[in-house]
Amino acid sequence: MLGQIKAHQGDYQGGVQDLERAVSLAQENQFDGIDELQEIIFAVKNNEAVCLYEQANFAAQQGNIEEAIEPARKAYEFQCSVNHKNSQPATLGLLGQLLLAQNKSDEGLKQLQQALDIAQELQAQETIDQLQEMISVFSREIEDQDIGGEQL
Repeated sequence: MLGQIKAHQGDYQGGVQDLERAVSLAQENQFDGIDELQEIIFAVKNNEAVCLYEQANFAAQQGNIEEAIEPARKAYEFQCSVNHKNSQPATLGLLGQLLLAQNKSDEGLKQLQQALDIAQELQAQETIDQLQEMISVFSREIEDQDIGGEQL
């Protein structure tokens, strides 16, 4: 219960820690309800990932690129922790765009490529098309900047 309360109050990491401890105690003592606890952990982590993604997206829309990067990274970490692949391409795509906006070309393109790889694994054609277009556009922009820099 304490884990659920903490998560409900916004302390997702503390809530997950308490819930994972509850699972551990239940396993040690052979109590019932382990599956229910694990479902709650999944829901809490997934909810945190959604909140972090929305926070990152809102900050990006407001032009606060630097403020958007950390929540996007954390959202992806939570998505990975619950193996929620369906939302990973969007988060990595956002993170890639944010990094590119900060002139971190290699890291940004790497995130976009990783998003594309996951989208291909999921066979999400619309997302694949969008990511391929993004990678193509950003790659051309980077090439143009490199060529322009060499000409100076």
